[in-house]
Amino acid sequence: MQFEAIPNTASDATGGAGIQAAQTIANKGVKVVITGDVGPNASGALSAAGIAIVTGAFGTVKEVVDKFKRGELQRTGVPTVSRHFGIGRGLGR
Repeated sequence: MQFEAIPNTASDATGGAGIQAAQTIANKGVKVVITGDVGPNASGALSAAGIAIVTGAFGTVKEVVDKFKRGELQRTGVPTVSRHFGIGRGLGR
């Protein structure tokens, strides 16, 4: 299994951050995204690009990958948070 942590350069965007982040990883040929949560814009963009979304991730990259391999993280086809959930919370910085 190959994995890469990709910085979210769209985290400071005032709008469309989820779509921009999804485009960044789609351009890398990603097949699966493992994340804590996913908002509606990112969910739609990732699904449209054929990228599987796995949520509920927390911990180190190694811990998260191990959880994924053991089947402890679940795929989702729907957003897990509302629009603008992370704005003003300092998430991703």
